[in-house]
Amino acid sequence: MYSFTHLILIVGLFATFILQTLADDPHYCLSQIPSLIENELKKLPRTRHALLFQAHDESGKETRIFEKNSEEFMTPASNNKILTTAASYIDLGVDFSFKTTLRQHPHDQNKYCLIMNGNPELSVTDLQTLVDKAAEKGKTLVLDTASFFGPQSQDVYGTWEFGDLPYYYSAQPVAASVARVAAARGVCNTFVIEVRPGAKEGDLMNASVIEPSGFPADFWRRSLPVQFESTTAAASAQSGVGAIPALGFEGVTIRGALAVGAKPERLIVTHTNPTMFAQRLVSFLASERRVPFELGQCYSRESNVVATVESPTSLVLMDHTLKTSDNTYTELYLRTLGAKYMDRNTTTTTAESSGLEMVQKILEHYLDVPSSSYKQFDGSGLSRWNLVSAESLVDTITGMYDHHREYITFFPEAGKSGTLSNRFMQYPGILRAKTGTITGTSSLSGIIYAKYFDHIVFSVIVNQSVLRASEIRAVIDDICIMVAYTDPSC
Repeated sequence: MYSFTHLILIVGLFATFILQTLADDPHYCLSQIPSLIENELKKLPRTRHALLFQAHDESGKETRIFEKNSEEFMTPASNNKILTTAASYIDLGVDFSFKTTLRQHPHDQNKYCLIMNGNPELSVTDLQTLVDKAAEKGKTLVLDTASFFGPQSQDVYGTWEFGDLPYYYSAQPVAASVARVAAARGVCNTFVIEVRPGAKEGDLMNASVIEPSGFPADFWRRSLPVQFESTTAAASAQSGVGAIPALGFEGVTIRGALAVGAKPERLIVTHTNPTMFAQRLVSFLASERRVPFELGQCYSRESNVVATVESPTSLVLMDHTLKTSDNTYTELYLRTLGAKYMDRNTTTTTAESSGLEMVQKILEHYLDVPSSSYKQFDGSGLSRWNLVSAESLVDTITGMYDHHREYITFFPEAGKSGTLSNRFMQYPGILRAKTGTITGTSSLSGIIYAKYFDHIVFSVIVNQSVLRASEIRAVIDDICIMVAYTDPSC
């Protein structure tokens, strides 16, 4: 039993802790904020920057806390995803899922059509299940991978930079997307190679594909030829290898060398022609089941659905997309949106360009975001050609907060989740925001849960910086903390 004295002491210590915690909260007067932010921006010399912080109280009153260059066009990096995903979420709906369907051929009762519609989580196991359906009925299987593209279109990277193309974050968004691992996110249109050194210096190194798994070596020799630029290095040499995919067809070159006795290295590499890979993959699965196989365009709305493989809904996939900043998922949402309206509500001939047109129409119609306030060249923000104003991002986030508040929960949470898990560590949960980073550019846009306001919608974009990304982020984060504790009464 605690004595009365002990209880008094415990209560006193607890009260001291609470008071100390409260005392540790920063405090900034609204009148101070402009000069304080300008001082922070001096830490980013010779940069272009745009900022907008718009506060909202419980009555709906808006207070512009700070604004600078908010109407100017900036390169947004992954903040571009906000525009794409907001429009997709509004139009496709919370229950949307990517569907891969097996249908009766519209003109031949002896054939089934396998329609691939850009499901980023379609696994080899899923494809095997659909092939088995054709085998059970003795049908010829026709693979249709053209749902995102018109007859004159090709799978292209558009305006993405050449240096980004080999890496997992630039996996191509095509209708024939295949995840390399079942029940996993962010793994479509890539493969994993394990590279091993030879037994002695000068020996050829060895490489094998370990994801997707379950295929004989002969399949990979035909589908993914591997070349080496060097041989096994001496045991005393420094080890290190990288993989460069061959553009336009499936193949990869291994650069660098592993030393004798070095541990194997695993490399994640993008398929440079994922449609061709999917065709070879389904052809292989069909041959294993002795199912006749063809390529063709055979989709028809009237043809009966035999079987369907569905992804999780947008509540799951969009949460992954925004928290991890997945470029490929974003681009697949864009193309799905475009394919839905192509030839009916748009003036373009590919799903990508149709999707970009529909983003503008949807955001302007539902959220009053002027289409003149941004110009998109892709959905994800990997392209440096994108031009977005801070005001357009704030307008979009404000509209989504007011009408689709669950969408905001898809943003990373400060100090807790996604790409913000290691930022704002002393202020966990103080904001939810979408990050963005490419060389020379950093951005952050979202919602601050402020001390003296109901919430603050904001966007900060920094361009043309020679500083490290971590240095730019530190300035952005400090500015956000100041605004979070801005007191309008002084």
